[in-house]
Amino acid sequence: MYRSYQGNSGVGGGAMATTVKTIISVISTAAIKPYIYDWTLGTIGTPADNVMTVSISRLTNMTAGTSCTTVTADPLEPGDAGSTSTLGGAWTTEPTVGVTLFSVGQNQRATYRWVAAPGGELICPSTANAGIGLRALSPAYTGDAQATIYYKE
Repeated sequence: MYRSYQGNSGVGGGAMATTVKTIISVISTAAIKPYIYDWTLGTIGTPADNVMTVSISRLTNMTAGTSCTTVTADPLEPGDAGSTSTLGGAWTTEPTVGVTLFSVGQNQRATYRWVAAPGGELICPSTANAGIGLRALSPAYTGDAQATIYYKE
């Protein structure tokens, strides 16, 4: 049976900019293949009518603790062991972007939530320093975005 985890980027998860910034990511190892089944993204700045583009992409060259803040993954079942994969947030040096799996325009005032249809989870590779990241940009909004991601391994 899979173990379920959640992690969030926390307040100040990632400052938005005109270039794409990775807000939160699941980073695989060679031993595990995480399945992302739910995520939410919202802003925590002064409400305004600004457009954002949100995407989910496959990423490589992900070095937790060096290029990003390591985010604690909490087990949803209190008795489960800690996560084998790691989470990264507030990236300072962006990882290498592969295929974009999802992209949507969003208004800054709206929180967006994505939930996988059964069998439609986003699957991270079982490769070290690779995974999937939730990324965003905005031509006008420069405040922080915050995200929560749920996954199984």
